[in-house]
Amino acid sequence: MKYCAHCGKEMNEDANYCLSCGNTVEQEIIASSSNNYRAKKSRNYQLETILGILAIIFSLLNYIGVIIVHLFGIALGIIIISMVNKDKKMNEEYSPGGYAMGIIGLILGGVALLIGLFSTTAL
Repeated sequence: MKYCAHCGKEMNEDANYCLSCGNTVEQEIIASSSNNYRAKKSRNYQLETILGILAIIFSLLNYIGVIIVHLFGIALGIIIISMVNKDKKMNEEYSPGGYAMGIIGLILGGVALLIGLFSTTAL
């Protein structure tokens, strides 16, 4: 069954225009069943994945002795979460891998920050 993208009413498969609202079929019809809706992929999909990987890398570098880089991991994690929240509001498909890696980078960076704070206060 076809549905009009403008008003949502059912249409015949061979219809050239919607009988309900009058819009033409060429660009106004969604040819799908009610459960086959797929969100448009976000333009930031790949960027979210790349930033997620970088968030983890920067957060982990602190554990091998590189100073201050965990703050970049925390910042990237926050940026990814805000990008994903924007994608969700726009009903766009976000990168679940990037989202998870952003959260992991944020957590690892936060733990590194806490370790650094407690180790400097213990001296």
